Amino acid sequence: MESIENAFTELDNYIQRKGRCNKFAVEEILSTIKHFHFATGNHGLYLLRSCGLMYTEKPDERVKFANTIWKKLNEIGVPLDVRHFNSLLKIFVDCNHKFLPSEFLVLMENSKIEPNNVTYLHLLQKYCNYGNLNGASEVLQCLKEKELPINELVFNTLITGHMRANDTSGAKDILEVMRKANLSPTPATYTAIACGYAEKGEIEDVKSILNEAKSNNIVLSNTNYLSIITSLSSDENPDFVDELLKMMPNLYEWKQEVTNAMIILINKNMDNYAFKLLLAIATQKAIFQIYL
Repeated sequence: MESIENAFTELDNYIQRKGRCNKFAVEEILSTIKHFHFATGNHGLYLLRSCGLMYTEKPDERVKFANTIWKKLNEIGVPLDVRHFNSLLKIFVDCNHKFLPSEFLVLMENSKIEPNNVTYLHLLQKYCNYGNLNGASEVLQCLKEKELPINELVFNTLITGHMRANDTSGAKDILEVMRKANLSPTPATYTAIACGYAEKGEIEDVKSILNEAKSNNIVLSNTNYLSIITSLSSDENPDFVDELLKMMPNLYEWKQEVTNAMIILINKNMDNYAFKLLLAIATQKAIFQIYL
């Protein structure tokens, strides 16, 4: 079993260095697990979470591989808990995989696993990703009935739902709802609105919400700006990407995140934006080395 542990150590080191996962490394671990017909619950959890970091793979491939892992974990009798179900659910949601939330909850019930706040947050995200406000309202009601926390993540997800339902006024109204609930809008909150506008190609509105954040002393991070760039619906706004890049300090130190954003852009056929990011970190690397 030492070979399995060594393989996981190597995979973890790779993820720590690159901020993403190599599919071939996971396949090798899965092959070893099949050979020994053994894996712990933590092994299974790590493999599932690794699928979510396979940025070089198409979303459908990530889902397919996650299902392969799930099937194998069940075959060899690995004990599964709510964390495993949530990890699988997160992959489905992040990859926009089509599934029925009710069927997923039945799967959990049949396994005698009680959904928790993370489960419902992922389901909320699933509905909001498609702008399904009715489905989102049902999940929100479940949170209230079960007295689970309705926190910033919930509100930010609802903002995405309203933006994708073309209800921009409703999305911005959530800022006031948050304040009434004694929750201050955060950089992630403003980023959710900005990303919604970016998806619609409404660049002036993106600039407006960024200015509003600035006037409220909200400082966005490079991660926030990268999210906005990868949310853009077309490659017709290169000047705006240049503007955002100028707002991002010490970009070279964020090269892992930038590289992952480049992969997302390439998968969206926005190679010119990806090239801009590459040039940005290359330029900052040169400047960084001059002052060493």
